[in-house]
Amino acid sequence: MKIRQFRGFTLVELLVVIAIIGVLIALLLPAVQAAREAARRMQCINKLKQIGIAVHNYHDTYISAIPAGAQDFVATATDNTGATGRRISGFIAMLPFIEQPALYNSLTSGRFYFTFNTTTLTTGTAAGTGGDANTIASTSYMATSLDPWLCPSDGGGKSKGSNDVSRNNYRMCYGDYPVHSSVLTNVPIPTVGAATGNICNANRGAFAIHAWNGFHSLTDGLSNTILASERCIATNNRQVRQGIVGTSAGVAGISTDAVVTASSGVTGISGCLAFKGTGANITTGVADADISGESGKRWQDGALIYTGFVTILPPNAPSCVNSTTNILYSAIITPSSFHPGGVNAVFADGPVRFISETVDASTQPDTTAATNDSVLTSGKSRHGIWGALGTRNGGETASLQ
Repeated sequence: MKIRQFRGFTLVELLVVIAIIGVLIALLLPAVQAAREAARRMQCINKLKQIGIAVHNYHDTYISAIPAGAQDFVATATDNTGATGRRISGFIAMLPFIEQPALYNSLTSGRFYFTFNTTTLTTGTAAGTGGDANTIASTSYMATSLDPWLCPSDGGGKSKGSNDVSRNNYRMCYGDYPVHSSVLTNVPIPTVGAATGNICNANRGAFAIHAWNGFHSLTDGLSNTILASERCIATNNRQVRQGIVGTSAGVAGISTDAVVTASSGVTGISGCLAFKGTGANITTGVADADISGESGKRWQDGALIYTGFVTILPPNAPSCVNSTTNILYSAIITPSSFHPGGVNAVFADGPVRFISETVDASTQPDTTAATNDSVLTSGKSRHGIWGALGTRNGGETASLQ
């Protein structure tokens, strides 16, 4: 009787099988990661779409205008006693239109008896000193992170630090002008520049400080005007996409006068861009860790570093601010994301488009100034297609089409 013998794998054959399995896994994992990021990006697009819808509903419900990007809030007639910095963001006005009416009523029912940039909560008293959110973080009605304000691709939205109020990725577009947002004094029509309570209200974008722009004022066309985009939360302020560079780190021209004076030569724009080093990090240490580390951690605050951006430098470029004693003077805040290659942005007519970090943002020469870095308060943007998309009435015909 013949006995059948079964032959097993040799060691070489086993190693070959293991190698093949390893190659297959190596090919599969990037595909899985790409599929997951694609799903997260679609969720991000949907959230930005909802912000666009909320703005449209606000516009249709109230005075045919979109919310002010930031405004001074006086809770009662007796509260205007010198307290400053009650920088209420436009996201608060959107709450009823993202199914958050209870939170909206809680925030607007006489509760803004404090100053955002002080170390002490105030109840009708003069402003204190300091700039972080430590005392506000423990306030229950403020410490509310909302999923509609968080991008799924940014893991920073899932945690919360000791100095957080509440985190957010999505931001409003202020146009192509370095915005002052330190102190919002209770004046109806602030002037452009470093004066008037440090308000810089060039009103170049869809959103502005102390201004409620209607869709009728977006004369460049709703399809050519950005409403909102995104920025990474600052969990690592050494990274370009998260941190903010301050003037003491050497950003020439980012100051209270140089950036906001349109008639003078400004070196701040190119100086800020120069801080993008190799890899993901800023070339020089972040000067003001307090401000840099708070970016994206106070969605109720109308200061530019928390809830706004400008279309001067392209997506994922450095952000810079003149930060003296924690005061937020003229700032160049760029959108950023963990989506590969750019950011999502919702336009005024509703659709969300992907903006590449290689979008044309080249600053055009200014023959009346000493450098090419000057900014404008009116007319066509000097910052390429990217600048044109940020302005609401610059007279440009630029689009992504």
